[in-house]
Amino acid sequence: MSFPFSDIPGYEAKTLTYKTVDGIDLKLDTLLPTDLDSSPTPIVIHYTVTEMDLHLLPEATAHEAVDDALDAYTWVRCLSVARGRSSRSTVFWILPTSATSPRAPISWGIPPIETGPVLELFPSASRDGKPPVSGYAWPEDLMRDDHFAFVMALHIEALLPDFATGIVGLGQGLAAKGLDVIPESEKRLFIGAFGYPSGLPPVFFLHGRDDAAVPFRISESAADRLGRAGAEVTTEFPDSAQHGFDALLGRVEIEADCAAQSSPVAVDGLRRVLRFLDQEMLRG
Repeated sequence: MSFPFSDIPGYEAKTLTYKTVDGIDLKLDTLLPTDLDSSPTPIVIHYTVTEMDLHLLPEATAHEAVDDALDAYTWVRCLSVARGRSSRSTVFWILPTSATSPRAPISWGIPPIETGPVLELFPSASRDGKPPVSGYAWPEDLMRDDHFAFVMALHIEALLPDFATGIVGLGQGLAAKGLDVIPESEKRLFIGAFGYPSGLPPVFFLHGRDDAAVPFRISESAADRLGRAGAEVTTEFPDSAQHGFDALLGRVEIEADCAAQSSPVAVDGLRRVLRFLDQEMLRG
């Protein structure tokens, strides 16, 4: 993995192992403050395979990736206490929505692919006999990368449910009969469809209304469902904001007076995120 923020003053960048399974070390990139005290501290976990090793499809199921994320959370909390940080430190998850939409690959400007040859490289949603794979560096050439083509093929052929669960034919069953075909054991992977649990922490959604890759209505629907489950939800759905509008801003000092000159919509949205984080820190 390659961590893009290793040069921030006052922090030390390290890649550490948070879990070992099947003889494979799962690692994540960390940015640790060099000036320690015992005060409550914000802990941010960016859930992405470029900065955190996770079990990947098709050699594993999505259940194992979820378990990896939960283990990473526990590991980070334990690490913060071991390094002298308060057990009252607040943990924030940043969850990117990229590639969750069936239209995402094509909407990025990447032409459709011939799915048959790609799926022949990954012939079965069953994980029998396949060694686990974890972590995946962002490829230099997406169009020549087998795993990226595999993800595109899953979207195009509506096979993601099959490979996420290891149940062959689940995608077709969903299309024909709806949610009733999802076994009880798999419902944790479709939590938005079956109802969120109670006691959830506050959630902030930042999603551009003009996102052509992942329609903002997906976040809008999730926000509504979370609110009905009792979670405190804050939304920021700016107009005229395309997919990745905040990331395209680059590395900018968001709180500087001149920052808004770069992209007022992106800067304003990210400033609202920072205010949300500050408020949650004060609430402890």
